[in-house]
Amino acid sequence: MSHQSFQCLNFRDVGESLNRLKQKRRTKVQVPPNKLLRGGNIDYCSPNAIRQPKVVFNLKMGSDDMTVPLFTEHKAQYYHLALSNNIDKYETNRKDVRGWLNSIVKILEGLKPDQFPIMFHCASGRDRSGIVIAVLLIILGLPHDLIVEEFMLSKGAKANDIEQALKPIEKNVSAYFRGIDLNKVKQNILGTDSVTS
Repeated sequence: MSHQSFQCLNFRDVGESLNRLKQKRRTKVQVPPNKLLRGGNIDYCSPNAIRQPKVVFNLKMGSDDMTVPLFTEHKAQYYHLALSNNIDKYETNRKDVRGWLNSIVKILEGLKPDQFPIMFHCASGRDRSGIVIAVLLIILGLPHDLIVEEFMLSKGAKANDIEQALKPIEKNVSAYFRGIDLNKVKQNILGTDSVTS
């Protein structure tokens, strides 16, 4: 079966995007390029168009087409962690949203640095993917305004949505992700042996 390739909606390398945004300011944390990728539906995107992720997190309700080269030839590892369309994913104080985010971060705790880049995608690459990337940037210690700016790079993004989502998490990140070694998550994403909180 041949697959026609299309551009992935709202696709970007988060490290590259942050580097462009950070030219205006100084921050301690540098997210390397080719670590965190985000975008919309990947069913019609070639592996090269989305930087050949080694791990794919499908956050949308429907499953991905497992017959595409990304999975058949490149053998990307696959996680399907959907959140119902009936749930407001920006309400991160909800038990179900919190559980969903914790399950994703828990998987990242167990990944090895050589399992990157990882791709987070949903239907449009904005809402579910945006919240997950924002959460990871909080864990990495990036400033609030930079996280909001990164989110706003997506077509159709609304600042008040991500602001609402960030509040309950930023109050106490370690309590929100109780039982997860956030330092290990940082190490895995940044590719470093030791990270201080």
